[in-house]
Formats: sequence, C-alpha cells, structure tokens
Amino acid sequence: MDVPVFATEKTAEFLNRNGLRTRKLYKIHEGKSPNILEYFKNEKIDLAINATDNYLKKDVNDDYFIRRSAVDHNIPLFTNIKKAGLFIKSVANKKIEDLPIKSWDEYVVYPK
Repeated sequence: MDVPVFATEKTAEFLNRNGLRTRKLYKIHEGKSPNILEYFKNEKIDLAINATDNYLKKDVNDDYFIRRSAVDHNIPLFTNIKKAGLFIKSVANKKIEDLPIKSWDEYVVYPK
C-alpha cells in the first residue's frame, strides 16, 4: 500500500523480519526522540494500533498516554489486533470508491 509504518523497537523488529518495512519510534518512558507523542503532535500519524501489554508498569503507562494522545489529536485508534487486522485487510483489498460513507442505519438491521 506504500504507506509509512512506525513502531516501537520490538514491534519494528518483528515487522521488519516479516517483510514490512518500518521506522522505529521510541517508547515514551525512554525519553528519547522521535517518540509516538511527537509524531501525533506533528500530524505524522493517521492511524494508531496500540495493543496493550499489561506486564510492565512503564508499558501500561505508555499505553495510556498513547491512547489518550490519539484521542486528543483525533487519530483513529485500534486497541484490538484482530480488529486492526480486519480493517487493514479491508482497506488493502478495496478501492476507495468501493467504500462509500453510509449512515449507521444502513449498516444495522433492527429486529421487527
């Protein structure tokens, strides 16, 4: 799709190993630049995927700040890997013309 992909260290390593070229961003608690919050603020991110890892306290804090900042900067955010994958697959396999904007009522079937 030729879109830039940014990820923190371990995710970037995994994606690069599996053929998806990524640029590394530092985690917030690392105190280095560039980090995800800077990229949100500078409008370099259009979609965020933040799958939480509840094992390390500093990662939990980073996850909170990432989600909060995404909302504050009006950046669409996925917190579920499966749903993010389905979204990416649908966008990759459809043309923009095939994805019309519809009202909620056009998607939902209400019981009679």
